[in-house]
Amino acid sequence: MNRRYLVSPINGTLKYNRLGQQERGDLNNPLEKASLVLSDVSLTVTEAQYYDCIKLLETFSRFRTRVDVSHLRPIMPVKEDCRAWWRYAVLAGLRQKKLCYWFSWERTRYLCQLRRRYVQLYATLLQQAPSVDIYEIRQIEKILDSKVIILWRLLGHAKVETVKSKETLHKKGSSKRRWWPFGWNSAGLPSEEGGGLEPQLDEEQLTKEEWQAINKLLSYQLDDELSFPVEKVSPNTIRFLVDVSIGQAAARIINIGHTEVMCGRFEQLQVVTSLYLKSTRCDVTLRYCGLSSPEGSLAESVVCEGKTNALDVSFVRAPIGMDLDWQFVAKISPCYVTALCRCTYYH
Repeated sequence: MNRRYLVSPINGTLKYNRLGQQERGDLNNPLEKASLVLSDVSLTVTEAQYYDCIKLLETFSRFRTRVDVSHLRPIMPVKEDCRAWWRYAVLAGLRQKKLCYWFSWERTRYLCQLRRRYVQLYATLLQQAPSVDIYEIRQIEKILDSKVIILWRLLGHAKVETVKSKETLHKKGSSKRRWWPFGWNSAGLPSEEGGGLEPQLDEEQLTKEEWQAINKLLSYQLDDELSFPVEKVSPNTIRFLVDVSIGQAAARIINIGHTEVMCGRFEQLQVVTSLYLKSTRCDVTLRYCGLSSPEGSLAESVVCEGKTNALDVSFVRAPIGMDLDWQFVAKISPCYVTALCRCTYYH
């Protein structure tokens, strides 16, 4: 069959290693390690595919630009409501340019009333009340920013949780005050049958021995046995290490006649990511990189004295023993660049 592969060949080795309980003494050995080794990778795309990828990236870029103002976009066409579209253009422009403008007192008071109304409606909606006006909630959300909507919804969730906690405390207090056995005020307090539901549910739960038998049948491990307790791990111990190595790789762009237009290749790429308790370290090393065209080499790294790699990059988030948020170190070897120009002579 006549097939054209986008990526070929991929010959790799994937390994995973996890230390046991008796092998965790050495700080240099990671508790868990995953390594992926790729010997040879080749990526070949045509000019049409390359242009399609560029168009796809441009589409995603436009989507990210418009998604922040998509909720402001009117539903009706421009001919039916020009004023709404002009208002949409002004609000979208202000939001994209991040302009800050002063609100009048009337505007501020209106927004405060709107927030109270929205939080009340959303809290009622969370309680599954049938009298909630969904249309009113949608109309309020049209004039709000997405971050403001999330914040107001969090306020609604907090309000519902507060009401539930108060009701729970009230029920517990009412059940404790019922010390009189004859219960002349039983009409206003919860009954013994309702108060005894929780013990009944506790009695219906499985016992510890039954859970152990089920876990044994399912070959299930508890979280304490599967993961490493945080309090037992030293800050200098590598909890998880990911090592990705690529021996040789090349990316080519070809035209319709299968002629190579551009080719970039590199050798001995290694990416090592180490996850500590409160820190993360990523090291990237590249032995050789180059870029060529049909006319010849355009750029090529050179190994000089004292620098065996074309690129050495190290990034550390929250370095251990240093009062820094992050640290970045990069070393780049010399590179030869060839510029091709076409000269035209006039006689």
